[in-house]
Amino acid sequence: VQIGSFQGDDMATFFETGIHSRINGTMLQSCDEGRSVSIVGQLTSPGLVHTSDGVDVRLESAEEMPQGGIVEVVGTKVNGSCIKAVRISSLGETFDLANYEGLVLLAQGKYADLF
Repeated sequence: VQIGSFQGDDMATFFETGIHSRINGTMLQSCDEGRSVSIVGQLTSPGLVHTSDGVDVRLESAEEMPQGGIVEVVGTKVNGSCIKAVRISSLGETFDLANYEGLVLLAQGKYADLF
């Protein structure tokens, strides 16, 4: 499912480089606005994701969102705990959020140079 669209510099950053940081909800709160990010979590209601580390993140999108399940959201940070979604991909109901959280911590910590 493709959701929303990038505009201006955001579009150039995402589509030209394809680079976005895999982060969790806590990391989202401290990163800069406009940063291209990817989060994973449980879609608890349209426009709200409960991330792998237990933080609720609001999604902005002009298009229809999935009704539930575990999703990956790629987009840009708007403010606080809000992402302007460009793509929302369903990961099913059995995706292991605890394992994913472990990956995020390694990718943003000890093994950041590999990601």
